[in-house]
Amino acid sequence: QDNLKLNNLDEEEKIEETASSPQIELSELLENKNMNKILKVVFDYDMDDFVSAIDSIAECKNENEAEMILEKIYDSNGVKPTSREAKAFNSIISEYFKKI
Repeated sequence: QDNLKLNNLDEEEKIEETASSPQIELSELLENKNMNKILKVVFDYDMDDFVSAIDSIAECKNENEAEMILEKIYDSNGVKPTSREAKAFNSIISEYFKKI
């Protein structure tokens, strides 16, 4: 039973280590004043699509990779990359990459 406790501690440490690396915080994103409009226009309030997009962007090594993902999202969702919401979302993602 002690071994089991030890293994659980190891797992918790791994989770904490992963969490400490820079990640896109959904709560921070959702607090952005433009996020409601972005969710409506870009993702049609599809939270699964939104979370999937954020996960993909978080895996990018740099902002250029993220921009390519954003372009695919806009294309598949029928959103003009020049729309106010797309520009706002690009800006939010750009800020994320400046922090890391």
